[in-house]
Amino acid sequence: MRPVTIIAACDVRWGIGRDGGIPWRNPEDMARFRARTMGATVVMGVRTVASLPVTLAGRTVLSVSASGRGDYRSVTEACLSAPDDVPVFAAGGAGVYWEALRFATEADITRIDGDWDCDVRMPNLEAEGWKLAGREALGVGAMLELWRPTR
Repeated sequence: MRPVTIIAACDVRWGIGRDGGIPWRNPEDMARFRARTMGATVVMGVRTVASLPVTLAGRTVLSVSASGRGDYRSVTEACLSAPDDVPVFAAGGAGVYWEALRFATEADITRIDGDWDCDVRMPNLEAEGWKLAGREALGVGAMLELWRPTR
């Protein structure tokens, strides 16, 4: 399997969404996501794609749905279809993160300060055996975290 990076913003309890959207607004994280994924293949669940306020210009978005509503039925299938010469990011929602967890080579996490009472959570990387490899501040109220699997 080719290298795949999980990219996400989450709160202190690994929350990624509430009521079908993102409960915070962090312009620094949005700008970083755009810059980091520009020119790449971005794999997302169909509901995540539908929740986007704009299209992701400059990126190839591959949607996933086990029911067949997306471009692909699995994250694995979508990642394998991406061109070899571009980075691949697994960018949500929760089901995409859980599947990508098995083969991703790193996770690029923006940790948003606080508990945002989310009703959707991504995997707790530490509990899944991943190790925090680095941290740095991202503006006010957020930290960048780089995680790596221990497998």
